[in-house]
Amino acid sequence: MNKVSTLLIASLFSTILVAQNKTSSDHSAAAWMKNIPESEVIEWRRHIHQNPELSYKEVNTSNYVADLLKSFGNIEVIRPTKTSVIGILKGSKPGKTVAFRADMDALPVQEETGLEFSSKNNNVSNACGHDAHTAMLLGTAKTLSKMKNDIKGTVYFVFQHAEEEAPGGAQEIIESGALKDVQAFFGMHVLPNYPVGNVGILPDAAASTTSDGFILTIN
Repeated sequence: MNKVSTLLIASLFSTILVAQNKTSSDHSAAAWMKNIPESEVIEWRRHIHQNPELSYKEVNTSNYVADLLKSFGNIEVIRPTKTSVIGILKGSKPGKTVAFRADMDALPVQEETGLEFSSKNNNVSNACGHDAHTAMLLGTAKTLSKMKNDIKGTVYFVFQHAEEEAPGGAQEIIESGALKDVQAFFGMHVLPNYPVGNVGILPDAAASTTSDGFILTIN
């Protein structure tokens, strides 16, 4: 988790630099990577993993995320729906508005991993990596919160509720109007079948799949 979390936060940050039209000469790797809260990302991920909540019920998780965002400084926190959170970081220089998104909900699955930070809730677990997604985006937010003077434009940190249940929380957030100023949107998903240290990029076409159920009655 240590190496992977750092790499993925670095990937998110690199995308921000591109989106905000910054060049590699503006920031060396050492200048911003030292701000990554590596140990805290692990701590946040394990806390969320231990305390999973199902879709539309992410009350404690969303409050946890909101409190952390407020503690970072320079980030405005809004709640477009009951269990979603958006952090807004306005850079000191004019520029575009970009958004990064992570999902927060867990699945109705009993965890049997035996990990020391296993789920405390029966028949609920973060079996799809949403705990990692949330922790990585928190790490990105904290890293950037220290770099307000270097940022051109505005960065939204979108913590979405109810990704696992149709119609999904994304629709509610969009309908709230909270993202009407966003010009570009980015997100990522952990994949256990990729080697550690690798990041896959999909520039076009569908990035994720969904499934639908149906009932067939044969007479």
